Amino acid sequence: MSTVFLDVPIREMHCASCVKTIEETCSLVPGVVEASVNLATERAQIAIHPQQFRAPTLIRSLKDRGYRAVTHHASFRVAGLDCPSNVTRLESAIRAITGVADASVSFGSGQVEVEYLPGFAGSAEIAAAIRMAGF
Repeated sequence: MSTVFLDVPIREMHCASCVKTIEETCSLVPGVVEASVNLATERAQIAIHPQQFRAPTLIRSLKDRGYRAVTHHASFRVAGLDCPSNVTRLESAIRAITGVADASVSFGSGQVEVEYLPGFAGSAEIAAAIRMAGF
């Protein structure tokens, strides 16, 4: 199984104890192989198995401990959403990208909103997933 590395900005850490807590919290998330946190740069280097890792689980686990993984947002406008089942299909295709935290598609406007971890998922990967889903 291949290992991929994420570089995740983390906020709300203040001391060495925070570093240890974040490393332990990350290590408990399914798909995380190892986590190393740098207090000075406020970043976590996280080794993952992409097939097992889910960004929402990491983000939620950190939030439950009082820390915030910094996410980015992207917006897209999509044509061709001619039935509500296309919304579900498109959201599922986007959420399947490793590093995507959430995806929301508006049937009426064709607006797609995506939250993702920077440095792993990005606008290009999301746009490719939208095209691969047929939109």
